[in-house]
Amino acid sequence: MAKRLTTTIRREQIAEAALAMQKGLTAADIAHTIHAHPTLAEGLYDRDYLDGFDTPLSDRFRTLLARYTDPSAIDRVFLVTSLRLFRPVFNPVSFYLCLDRNTELVFAMAEVNNTFGERHLYPLKPEKKGNAHEASADKVFHVSPFNTVSGTYDFRFGLLDKKLAIRIVLTVDGQKKFVASLTGDMIPLTG
Repeated sequence: MAKRLTTTIRREQIAEAALAMQKGLTAADIAHTIHAHPTLAEGLYDRDYLDGFDTPLSDRFRTLLARYTDPSAIDRVFLVTSLRLFRPVFNPVSFYLCLDRNTELVFAMAEVNNTFGERHLYPLKPEKKGNAHEASADKVFHVSPFNTVSGTYDFRFGLLDKKLAIRIVLTVDGQKKFVASLTGDMIPLTG
């Protein structure tokens, strides 16, 4: 984490310095500038994911991935999550989307968190259905006082032309109890 964080902070500082030089800004101009927060270094902590350790998230995810699928089939992994804002973090769900060389979704992991600080991983092997990929998993983790630990989560992932759409439906006894969706543009945050 420290190495990546240091590298990320340096990249952010270099980017700001390059912009200042390009615009001919003085030190006083820079001091009076509003800077975007959180930066990637401030908003993304490795310990907020998976087992909560500070070791590099990419290493921990690769180890975990090998339990469920052949890692050599994975070309890229996208983490869909919420960044920290003002230091605290609460991600009801984060997604690890694993694409092959043909940019097909071949594996996904839903990391579900509750307000008690607990987390559960749902490994998913999505099947292609039209322009999307779908997978299901039995609900086995307490998330909300409004729903019991029963039912099935149905996940739908749409990845098309750098657009992302994720939908989760919780069905209990044949009735939809909860529906959530996320849509947006996929923007890489590498560092």
